[in-house]
Amino acid sequence: MIESVDVPKTDFSQWIAFTGEISLGDNRTAINFQARIDETGEVEYQFERMTLNNQLRFIYHTHDNQGSRFEQFSLRGLSEGGVQLETDNLIFTAMNSSFGELEGDWFQPTASSSVSNFSAPLSIISDLPMMTSRLRGFQGFYPLTVECALGTISMIGPKELDNPQLVSGALQIKATKSPSDVLEWKVKADALLDHVRRVMSFSSSAILSAPIREFYGASDVEIIAYSQTTQSVSPMRITHFLNQQPFFEAAVTSFFCPPIQVKNLFYAIEWFAMDAKFNEVRLINAMTVIENLVASNLDESTSQILPKNEFKKAKTVLRDAYTEFINFKYSANGELTKKLVKNFDEKLNDLNRCSIIDKLNALIQQWKVPLDGISDKQIEAAKKARDLIVHRGHYYDEDGHPKGELWDHFTLIRELVVRILFTALGYRGQYISYVGGTKHVNFPPDSGH
Repeated sequence: MIESVDVPKTDFSQWIAFTGEISLGDNRTAINFQARIDETGEVEYQFERMTLNNQLRFIYHTHDNQGSRFEQFSLRGLSEGGVQLETDNLIFTAMNSSFGELEGDWFQPTASSSVSNFSAPLSIISDLPMMTSRLRGFQGFYPLTVECALGTISMIGPKELDNPQLVSGALQIKATKSPSDVLEWKVKADALLDHVRRVMSFSSSAILSAPIREFYGASDVEIIAYSQTTQSVSPMRITHFLNQQPFFEAAVTSFFCPPIQVKNLFYAIEWFAMDAKFNEVRLINAMTVIENLVASNLDESTSQILPKNEFKKAKTVLRDAYTEFINFKYSANGELTKKLVKNFDEKLNDLNRCSIIDKLNALIQQWKVPLDGISDKQIEAAKKARDLIVHRGHYYDEDGHPKGELWDHFTLIRELVVRILFTALGYRGQYISYVGGTKHVNFPPDSGH
């Protein structure tokens, strides 16, 4: 289960007073400020009202004179309780200044940062390191737990995801024995948590953000807070939140012993889990997953019709032939001949490229992806639907639906992507299929499915 005993002495959700230094290039000055991590994982800053003097003038004038990009300041601070804060990308979004004879010239800036680093002493000493990613958007009914080579990895989330913008879940790895090299363990643990979070994003059909990353060492905790975009939640989960343990186990196992070494797996998952409200965009995203997988994981011999050296010879013959024909046929129009030759040249290499359908079939055969209930005709129709959207900006004609409902094309390609990634991750178990209606089915498909 998620540990809660090794907590820092300081509550980071409360305002902490710091004394430190702010700098930009060669300009630097002492500064007092407060900071905290709010309930969404964002770091908030509060600066005292500052007199506009020569020491602080570089802050005000840099903001006043900057162009379309904010200047990034470095900020260092230390609290009385020993908490340290560091960031090298502090930006000021407002100066909140006032000029007058009574109070003088002052400003009280508003700031934010994309990455902030905290460190603090622990209340309990331990020789077993632990790393935790605090999550947004993960829903779980009970803790998910797996024993692995790095220790015990657990994942937990609320039963009801009332507000996905709040940090309400956690993914944690804790060593079960003292590692010989703590830094090496830390690097591997960080990679493991990142992998599992992304794979579990596939299960949730939404990118699970991790705005807070904590590393608990022997006597202190290091906290990195990342600014995040809005957290989305999908109504089309792949696995039910009550039945995530089998997929969680596959996510962990695929980090240490992947059945298939998938290149650019995380890009595929991000395209799959990208939030979209319209079926046109959903279909494009799902097809982009396939484009990514075949482009990243097929070698040149599989993605081309002729070997490179053979096609090079054929290309020379072809180019000589159409150039001669164009120059003969349209010799009276020099501009037209140049344009035609240029267009033919740009398309020439495409003649040797296998179609996306051919490359998809090659990947399916290579990875042994089960296609029960999915026909070549359905895949081809969905691909043509995607092409209509991309090349003319819409799918449906004014007088009807050309060649099937767009929802059917989308759910078919989505199902195909799910099976490809299940195969690559080594998952075996129940999942939610949306082809022909919402239903719970097994992977690999049952006989006759």
